[in-house]
Amino acid sequence: MTKALSVLLIDDNPARAEIVEAGLRAAGYRLLARLEGTQDLTARVRELEPDVVVVSTDSPSRDAIEDMRRSTEQHPRPIALFVDQSDPATIAAAMEVRANLEQRGLTSFLKTSGGKGLHVVVPIAPAADWDAAKAFTEQVATQMAKDHPDKYVATVSKRARTGRIFIDYLRNGRGATAVAPYSTRQHPKATVSTPIAWDEISEGLKADHFTVDNIGHRLRFLKSDPWDGFFKLRQKLPAR
Repeated sequence: MTKALSVLLIDDNPARAEIVEAGLRAAGYRLLARLEGTQDLTARVRELEPDVVVVSTDSPSRDAIEDMRRSTEQHPRPIALFVDQSDPATIAAAMEVRANLEQRGLTSFLKTSGGKGLHVVVPIAPAADWDAAKAFTEQVATQMAKDHPDKYVATVSKRARTGRIFIDYLRNGRGATAVAPYSTRQHPKATVSTPIAWDEISEGLKADHFTVDNIGHRLRFLKSDPWDGFFKLRQKLPAR
């Protein structure tokens, strides 16, 4: 159900490259292109947007690789808003985040956190820098708190959050962390942060429902990928 990771291969030896390519395909990777050297590497990475870059060359340019790494690190690919609570109101909050993003021309996807809340994830083209991504998500969260001050807050203060849902945008800053899809959590039940389709959402949905014990059953019986189209979207953040 999950989309194969895309690979950009760098190898200046055709015979070896053929073996590496075969191994990557056998492992389930999707080969985008092969380069014979690291010339213009940063530009090609920006053009092709691979998930993985494999360097298998006899004399790689470490400077070119470092330039590519620094360049791609400056531009987040997904952004996310975290609805930080676990009760029926959380579902309504996630739906409102989705509606807010749609008004701004952005398609979003949903996953359980495996902990206390839901994560609304937006795939974007790697164009905006980290500061712009964080500023945009802060704008969304702040607007929701302003429109419905009785329901939402956009501040991390626990005192301010009493009785309201925190729309967490802070993890969109560079260096901040967020759990990846299908990752396990440090939880007594070994919960799994799980992508779900928007039409699967219901009042009975719990953020910690999926675990290592039941996630296999879910994946076996899924009729379609709940995040279908996620990796094909090349959305850009709207101008402020």
